[in-house]
Amino acid sequence: MDLLHQFVFSNTPIRGRIVQLTRSYAEAVQYQDLTVEGLNLLGEALAAVSLVADSLKFDGSVTLQAQGQGKISKLVAECHGGNFIRGLAIDNEKVKSSEGESVGISLISGNQLAISLLPKSDKQMQPYQGIIELKKEGLAQSLSSYFKSSEQLLTSFVLTCSNGKSAGLFLQKLPTNEDTSSLNDDFDDTWNTLNILAGTVTHDELTSLSAPEVVRRLFHEHQHRIFEPKEIKFGCRCSSEKSQDAVILVGYKEAIQIIEEEGTLSVDCSFCNKRYEYDREQITKIFARKADISH
Repeated sequence: MDLLHQFVFSNTPIRGRIVQLTRSYAEAVQYQDLTVEGLNLLGEALAAVSLVADSLKFDGSVTLQAQGQGKISKLVAECHGGNFIRGLAIDNEKVKSSEGESVGISLISGNQLAISLLPKSDKQMQPYQGIIELKKEGLAQSLSSYFKSSEQLLTSFVLTCSNGKSAGLFLQKLPTNEDTSSLNDDFDDTWNTLNILAGTVTHDELTSLSAPEVVRRLFHEHQHRIFEPKEIKFGCRCSSEKSQDAVILVGYKEAIQIIEEEGTLSVDCSFCNKRYEYDREQITKIFARKADISH
């Protein structure tokens, strides 16, 4: 079972989270035709978006997306419903594997990552998108810098993925109020110490030990409390309705031409590989409904 644990440090405004992904990660990447390096980068992104979504307590979908000119032309990681993740990465066919070694975030060879929030209901809030500068140090450092500069929250990430296991560790210092502002210096010292300790965790520790054991080993000198976890699962949001929207983008004449040549028109989901097939009669109905709606 893939789990996300929250924890807090007593008498400080500092909180943390640990997510450990194995099954959901495997299900998310099973249809992605990627190198080991690409799979690892996608795994880091899935761990990251799980942590970000949980920290925001957001009722909707949170997406991290990047496009570039490197070995990975597109990277998408999404968490929706609070605990369902999906993701994809697309190899850049124009870049051959022999053109130098790339690892981590350098696989994208771009300079921006977008974080998007799409609320479940438009009554909650307007959709939001922020731009994250991709740093050569990696995805974890890029996200940490974004939260510090854009959200004014000191935040740190440790992300790791290898050998079919993905995990992430998240620390965040919340704003203090007037009653506790005099303690900021102490909180800053504690924050720095906790970050140094978090940076010592290894891939094997973060992916193989239980989250309570990881927290105990790293922060045993700092009083903390860890809460009951929630399960993280793979889940795709594709649907017949969304596939029909893709058909409409093709256009009626082009859709009919494909059916005449192929027999059916197929729309495949890039996240879960589910196929939606349409014949000529169904295509006609789809565009007829579009005409009714437009009028």
